[in-house]
Amino acid sequence: MLNMNHTPSLVVLLSESSGYFPSSNLIFAFLGTLILCPLLTWCLSKLQASPVPPGTGKEPPVASYWLPWFQHLFSFLRDPNGLFQSLGKKYSGIPFTIPMMNTKFHVFSSPTAVATVFGKSREFIFPPVVASMMENGLNLPVPDRRFFNISISDKTNSAMFNQEAHNFVDQNHLIYLKYLANKRLDDIIAVYMNNFYSELDSALNVASIGEEWREIQLHETMTKVIFETSTTTFFGNRIRKYWGENMWPDFRTWNDATYIGVRANFAYYFQPRAYFARNRMLRAFEKWVDCDTEDWEEDEGVWNEKWGCKMNWERERLARQFGFTHRGRACSQASFLFVVVTNAAPMATWFILCIIQSDQRLRKFRQAIQPLLLPQSGSNPNDLRFDMAKLKANPYIRGLWNEALRLGSASAAARVVSKDTELEGYVLRGGSVVLLPVGLLHFDEEVFPEPEKFIPERWVYDMPPDATEEQRAAAAQKQKKQSANFRAFGGGTGLCSGRFVAEQEILSAVATMLMLFDIELVGGEGFLLNPRTIGIMSPAKEPNIRIRKRKDPRACDA
Repeated sequence: MLNMNHTPSLVVLLSESSGYFPSSNLIFAFLGTLILCPLLTWCLSKLQASPVPPGTGKEPPVASYWLPWFQHLFSFLRDPNGLFQSLGKKYSGIPFTIPMMNTKFHVFSSPTAVATVFGKSREFIFPPVVASMMENGLNLPVPDRRFFNISISDKTNSAMFNQEAHNFVDQNHLIYLKYLANKRLDDIIAVYMNNFYSELDSALNVASIGEEWREIQLHETMTKVIFETSTTTFFGNRIRKYWGENMWPDFRTWNDATYIGVRANFAYYFQPRAYFARNRMLRAFEKWVDCDTEDWEEDEGVWNEKWGCKMNWERERLARQFGFTHRGRACSQASFLFVVVTNAAPMATWFILCIIQSDQRLRKFRQAIQPLLLPQSGSNPNDLRFDMAKLKANPYIRGLWNEALRLGSASAAARVVSKDTELEGYVLRGGSVVLLPVGLLHFDEEVFPEPEKFIPERWVYDMPPDATEEQRAAAAQKQKKQSANFRAFGGGTGLCSGRFVAEQEILSAVATMLMLFDIELVGGEGFLLNPRTIGIMSPAKEPNIRIRKRKDPRACDA
């Protein structure tokens, strides 16, 4: 067999023996290699592509590819959801493998497999995924990577695992759970909505909007307002002073690059604007963390000017306790700003678009939330507050929220296989990765009939008093199936700890927007979502809308 590593020597020999090596031959050889290499790669990969029945001691079949080493990488980056959907149809009912950069990514989509992966956190581990995102997306300093990159042996060795039960990742997660739920979350959302009204007014000059239509860019507006609101809510006003006037442009530029950047740090070196924007952001956070962490008593509330949300004050103390570097502490704080904005902004845009596409849907939404408005507490009639517990519990609003999440999510939960194991009758080697694409789960026709349609009523399970036992059993079975397939927030140890804050801030913001304004989509009803995302899809093209002030923002019809 010809060793391609010796090809240059072969060229030299040919040149010396003949005395002349035509340049045209070099061109033909180069073109031949370009043609033959992909063909040979395709033929060899095709040998592993045939469907494999479970229980045979083999890995899931490998989807064919043309490019060596890169394999399916470019197809995945171009449209991950489309890749999963097309291969899901080819390998109907069984898992399959998409290799990328010589790492095997095993794709499973059955609810049973998903529950197993999420339920076995020592065999299918999440911390290496977080570590990769921190290293690539934020260029976390090498000395700090040990705090995120829990080794595979730590998870498989029971004694060591017990000793590491309170490592940084676990304790940081506990802080999230402490503040992002229940009473503390309610207090944070109250601060958030105060800031939201201020930022909304700054962006739109709400008082100047009358009964005449005004055209704006919906996604750009919502993203900026949510970013500015989140920054002040969670980090106070000091960060603005350190970051300066480039704060919003820097974050937008960096955030736009993170789709590839969280997977490969070198992507920022090919996008200099994003590279320098990230550096300016991290330098601002370095200044933000460079101050005393004085005591913060429980009766002093959850927010102050210096630190913003008490949660990040506590996270800063934890990072210092573990010995993070100065830049590492800045990366840790910046990572929270990223996760709290990157999916909330497109979800708010998408949720509004889902509701305003139907006059009947918009009317029902307003009828549902109008009774949940709290009495006006100040002089500003535009300052709307809602009973969040009842808002989240309303069956129709819950249906709208779940259906928007179902159709708008394009993430794939990833877990690293810690040791050779078996899943649904297939062997998985240690070091490979399991992917659980929500697109395959959320578009299962057996669970969600007409899955491409927005049908919020599919999530309403209320039965009339005279319903038969059979009808009640069928409704309960339907609810169980849908719950098993609905994985917008992941699961297991990687279950999104910010899911409650995301729900409350988006429901509050969207309810406010749709009670304050009449909103119409400009240019018809058609719009597409961009599948290149790490969570919620943004619009592929900026949706322009027309808004005008409603005569009475506290009424259903005004």
